[in-house]
Amino acid sequence: MAPIYKSGISDDLDMSWGIGVGYRYDNNIAAVLRYEEADLEVGSSINYVSTAASTVDQASDTEITNVMLEAAYFIPYSERLEFFLLGGIGEAEIETFDIKEMQSGTLVTLACGDENTETSLRVGIGATYYMSQQNGFYAGITRTDYGDVRIREYSSACASTSPAKDKDLETDDFRIGYFMSF
Repeated sequence: MAPIYKSGISDDLDMSWGIGVGYRYDNNIAAVLRYEEADLEVGSSINYVSTAASTVDQASDTEITNVMLEAAYFIPYSERLEFFLLGGIGEAEIETFDIKEMQSGTLVTLACGDENTETSLRVGIGATYYMSQQNGFYAGITRTDYGDVRIREYSSACASTSPAKDKDLETDDFRIGYFMSF
């Protein structure tokens, strides 16, 4: 029986960007629709059930495309500064790529990439600073759960999904951005 992939995709955010459009209601609540793309790093070792870890020599980052509906509640502090609480739900497309290691001078595939769609969830806190009534900057900390990563077993010619998954692919992010009000 071939070893079964257990884990190896890390939760280290490599790079991300996003854009959103929203509406702020008179009661300090806002709704924002965001489109985001993120890359997560592949760990330096891949773990298998009942066998030793293998060293990764070649792998691409895991790519995430996320569309999320966020709700924010603003707490005014002064004319220029507000704090906010944030929650969101969305849909994330998670794409992994083949993971390989060097064995006797030859690259050998350890696990095959796959693509799956999961429900994503987000919570966060932060602050906004108004430079004028129409624009300013925001900064905050968010935790996002993108769902599970799916890997295909190389031992089955990439036909079957591994029964083991990296559960709860989560990131903690520090976000900064610019906003404009119309």
